[in-house]
Amino acid sequence: MIFDAIFDDMFDEIFGHLDESRACGDSRALLMPVQLDLKPNRRKYTMLKLLIGPLSLKWLAFCALWVVVFCNRAFFGHLLASYPLAEGHVYFLGAVAVLLFGLVLAELCILALVISARLAAIVLLLASSLLSFFTDQYGTVFDSVMVQNLFETQAAEAMNLMSLGLFLQALIFGLLPALGIALLPLSKTSLRAHLQPALGIGIGVGLALAAIAPATATFSSFFREHKALHYFTTPIYSVYGVAGYLKGVLSVDGDRVIMPSSSYAYIPTNDHAYDLVVLIVGETARADHFSLNGYARNTNPKLGRRPDVISFSQMTSCGTSTAVSVPCMFSYDKKSEFDQDSIFESMNVLDTLAKAGVDVLWRDNNSSSKHVADRVRYENYRDRALNTICDVECRDEGMLVGLQSWLTEAPNDKLIVLHQMGSHGPDYFHRYPAGFEQFQPACQTSELGDCSLDEITNAYDNSLLYTDHFIDKAIQLLEQNQGQYEVSLIYVSDHGESLGEQGLYLHGLPDLIAPEAQTHVPLLVWGGISSDIDLGATRKFKDLPFSHDDLPNVLLALFEVETDAFLDLPEPMIMIKPH
Repeated sequence: MIFDAIFDDMFDEIFGHLDESRACGDSRALLMPVQLDLKPNRRKYTMLKLLIGPLSLKWLAFCALWVVVFCNRAFFGHLLASYPLAEGHVYFLGAVAVLLFGLVLAELCILALVISARLAAIVLLLASSLLSFFTDQYGTVFDSVMVQNLFETQAAEAMNLMSLGLFLQALIFGLLPALGIALLPLSKTSLRAHLQPALGIGIGVGLALAAIAPATATFSSFFREHKALHYFTTPIYSVYGVAGYLKGVLSVDGDRVIMPSSSYAYIPTNDHAYDLVVLIVGETARADHFSLNGYARNTNPKLGRRPDVISFSQMTSCGTSTAVSVPCMFSYDKKSEFDQDSIFESMNVLDTLAKAGVDVLWRDNNSSSKHVADRVRYENYRDRALNTICDVECRDEGMLVGLQSWLTEAPNDKLIVLHQMGSHGPDYFHRYPAGFEQFQPACQTSELGDCSLDEITNAYDNSLLYTDHFIDKAIQLLEQNQGQYEVSLIYVSDHGESLGEQGLYLHGLPDLIAPEAQTHVPLLVWGGISSDIDLGATRKFKDLPFSHDDLPNVLLALFEVETDAFLDLPEPMIMIKPH
C-alpha cells in the first residue's frame, strides 16, 4: 500500500500536465511528442500496479476458497478417514471446512497487510499449489525441519523432484488462477480498498469461531485426538513451519561462542597402536529391507558372506530427515534433549576426537555435513573434480579413491566419515549403476504415483545392493591396512523411508505421526583381526534397543579416549577388548 501511494504520485506528476494542456486548448503538435514518449512508461507502471495494487474482499475470499477446495485434498482425505460421512458427520465436516476457510482467509489478509493484497493472493495460489502436490503425492509435511531441507536442497536434488505431475498441478491450481488475479481490472485506490484486508481478517476469525462454537465438545475431541491432522492443512501449517525455520535462523549469532564438550580429552600414552575407524553415514536405508535383519530378498549378498559383520536389529534414528539426524547422532545431547541450535552452540564428538589428537576426515557425497564437520577436514565428493567415479551422478565408492595414500603417508589415529548418497529418493533408480538393477521391473521415474508399489520397492532394494557393495569395498580397504592400524567399521543410516505403505512416501514426517519405516534404521559393526572390538561379546547386544544417542560413546571407546564427555546410557553398544 506504500507502493500504491508512490505510484499514484508518479502518475499525477507525469500525466497531470497532459490533462491541463488539453483543458487550455494547446496545439496537438506540441502534445504528440510528449504522449508518444510517455505511453510506454505508463504501460510499464500499470503492469507494476497490477501486481502491487489492492484487491477487493470478494477476490481475497475467492482465493482462500480455491486453496481450501483444491489444495487440501490430503487433509480432507485424512479427515474423512477419521470422520466418515456414512457415520453422520456431515455437519462436523462442514464446520471443519468453514474453520479452514476462515483461517486461510485470515492468513491471506494478514499477508496482504504486509505486501499488497493482489501480490499476497498470487503468492498464496502459487505456493499452495506446489506444497499440496508434495503433500498429496508423498505425504510430505512442511514443518520447520522440512523447510530447512528445502532451503538446503541442492540444484541437482531439486531437479530430481521435477515431474509432469508437479508442472500440471502448478499450472492448473496455481499459475492460471494467479494469472487471472493479476489481470483483474485495477480498482481505484482508496482508504476503503486498503481496509479490505483488515476487514477480511475479522471475517476470517469470525467464521472460524462461528464454526467451532456450536460444536465445542466435538472440536475439543477433534483437537485432542487428531492432532496430526493439522500437519496437512495447506498453507496453514506450512506458514508455521516457515516461521519456525526463520526463528531458528535469525537466532543464530555469528559471534556465538561454541561451548566445549569436555574439559579434557586425550589418548593414553601407553596406547602405541594407531586406530583406524571408517564410519559410513548411510542415507534413507530401512532396517527391515536388509537381508542381514531377515528381509526375504538378499539385499546384502556381500556382507552376508562376512561372519565378522554384526547387524543390530533394533536401531532407532534421532529424526526422520538428514537435517535432524546427522547433527543429532554426533551431538552429546540425547534425542529427547536435542535442539538444532545446539549445532552452533556446542562441540560434537568429532571435535572431541580432534582435540584428543585423532585425524578426522569427512568426505561427503550427500548435501553437506549439516555443520557437524565445520571444524574438521571436509571434502565435497559431489564435485566431479574430486570424485573420479561419476556417471549420471557421482557414486559413493568414489569417496574411497585416494584414501590408501593418505593412510600410508601420514600414520596416526584416524577417523574417516563417509556420508553417502545411499538410497535418497524419490529417484531411487539413479542411486545405483545399471549393473545393480537386479530386482525388476524397477520404477524409472521420480513421480512415484506412476509406479506400482512393487516397482518402487524394486528400485529401492537395488539401491541397497549398491550400498552393500560400497560397504564391502570399504571393508576391503581396511583389511589392506590391518598391519599398520587397528581397523573397525561402523555403518548407520540417518533415517528410513516410506515406500507407499499407508499412502506415505519418502521421509521427514514429524515424530508424532512418523511410521516405523522412517525411524527403524540399520546399524552394522565390523572389526578386523587387529580391531579393538570384542565381536563375540558385542554380538550379544545386537537385538537390544539402541539409538543414534549411542554413537558418540562408541567412537570415543574405539579410540580409547579419556574424557568426561561420555554419555550416561543404559548399555554399551559395543564391547572393547581388554588391554
